[in-house]
Amino acid sequence: MRIRSLGSVMGRRLAAAGLFTGLLLNLPPACAAPPLPEDVRVCDDANEWPPFSYYERIGGQPGKRLQGFSVELLQTIFQRHQIRHTIELLPWKRCLQEVREGQRFQMLMSATVNAERRRDYLLSEPYYTTLAHYFYLKSRFPQGLQLSSSAELGRYVLGGIRGYAYPRVPAELRERMQRTGSYPALFGMLRLGRVDLLVEGLEPMLGLAKTGVLQLQDDPDLAWAPLPGATPEPFYMLFTAQQPAGTALQALVNDELRQMQHSGELQKLLARHLPAATR
Repeated sequence: MRIRSLGSVMGRRLAAAGLFTGLLLNLPPACAAPPLPEDVRVCDDANEWPPFSYYERIGGQPGKRLQGFSVELLQTIFQRHQIRHTIELLPWKRCLQEVREGQRFQMLMSATVNAERRRDYLLSEPYYTTLAHYFYLKSRFPQGLQLSSSAELGRYVLGGIRGYAYPRVPAELRERMQRTGSYPALFGMLRLGRVDLLVEGLEPMLGLAKTGVLQLQDDPDLAWAPLPGATPEPFYMLFTAQQPAGTALQALVNDELRQMQHSGELQKLLARHLPAATR
């Protein structure tokens, strides 16, 4: 992998400190940073995650070009520093494994974190959030379903996607979730009565509905509500901890996120991509 010095890229920007007011936190100055790669391979989940990463639609069908908030954010950062990059959507577990090893892919775009991921990867600062909602069928709960706390989820059979962390679901319930590989299959499980509830971020579910992958607003039997007590769930970029490129990319991305947060550029970019119903 070809590399170049990070010094000229980072020097002027690291003078700024104390500028985070939202998600992003102050970062200590970087010293003797490792070299920065000229070519970066990025992966993310093959399950599209609009409005953050998904394929453009051509006549209602997915094309080849990726778009979304995370995609445009990476393009902006890497173009500023003349870094070439490619993004591939892979099966989620494979993407995690590839970035953990760091041989073929150096980073992934979008993940929640848990203790295992904090141990195995380098993290960016959080750069967007989703708000957990629970989804259910009105025909299953004709009087509606009002949960008072996430602990009440234990009364129901929950569905989920294989490999996803679900940090807003109690740990003992995550072990019992009925898992599948895609969101259409997951909502299919709900409609077939194999599970009672789904706990998912509202923003990507509305994004999947907008692309036509899911039928949400057009399904009169489907209802959803915010998960009680849930705070916005932060998402991070993950970098390999096994290769020096991961450390260099972490430093660069975090520095750029800090600058974009301070200037308001990050918030404006996110607002352009969020579904109108979530703004």
